[in-house]
Amino acid sequence: MKALVLGACMLIAVAAPARLASAEPSAAAAEPSRYYHFSRAKPGLSMAGVVGAGLTARSLVGVGYGQPHWLWAGAHVQSALSTSFAAQAAGVRLVAPIAELVLQGRRTASYSYRFLGESESYEPASLTAGRSAVADYDALEISVTFYLPSGPGITYGCVWFDRLYRVPTNQLVFDEITRAVVKGPWLGSEQLAYLLALDTIGYQRIGPIAEHVWSARADGDVIRVGLAYFAQFTEHLGMLAYVTEPLISPDSLGLWTGAGGNLELRYAWSSTDPARHFP
Repeated sequence: MKALVLGACMLIAVAAPARLASAEPSAAAAEPSRYYHFSRAKPGLSMAGVVGAGLTARSLVGVGYGQPHWLWAGAHVQSALSTSFAAQAAGVRLVAPIAELVLQGRRTASYSYRFLGESESYEPASLTAGRSAVADYDALEISVTFYLPSGPGITYGCVWFDRLYRVPTNQLVFDEITRAVVKGPWLGSEQLAYLLALDTIGYQRIGPIAEHVWSARADGDVIRVGLAYFAQFTEHLGMLAYVTEPLISPDSLGLWTGAGGNLELRYAWSSTDPARHFP
């Protein structure tokens, strides 16, 4: 992606786009060492969040207990805004140094993509054609993100499930989070990447990434492959970039609409931050 997977897994985002929500990896999950300084915070009640800017603008704010971005449990709200959609989400999350669990509700509103009638395949023009309503729908999401040392590199993974609501019967929707035409009520996705360090510390990593999107749509599975890059510039400021292109898909959405990916600068903060300086 992941993103309100802000992911979403990488999605978020993003993504999914970057993924919003389940697709959005936590600071700890996205790189075990990158926010290590947050582990020095004294456990307790706290506020924390992430602000992102790039292909999608996003924000996340949470209130909970523990060491934010490291070992923490709490409730959150988040939002995302891009040139094609807006989304808001609220829920709960459990964060550990190498994993994150998110349960949340999400609302997504497209600016121009419409609910779609049944078809064997779709093209970019078909997503906005017709007189059906512009897509505005809800989802209940659960996701698990992990980031584990594996030999000379790091294995990143994200698995999430959505239950879609307010999608008209017998209609499909171009889901802005997974960047795929899907049919409800069930939707899911998996992402897997293997990242090698570009430096001796591991603050920059690059490697292949693959993702799979499925739904109740018959023969509607999408598999994309590509390249992912993570970087951590300071204790708070990092970067996520990845792009995936369809390897298997029933649709012909083109290199842009049919692609997954994100490009985003992220700034993490907390009320108990042991390194209170910018950036």
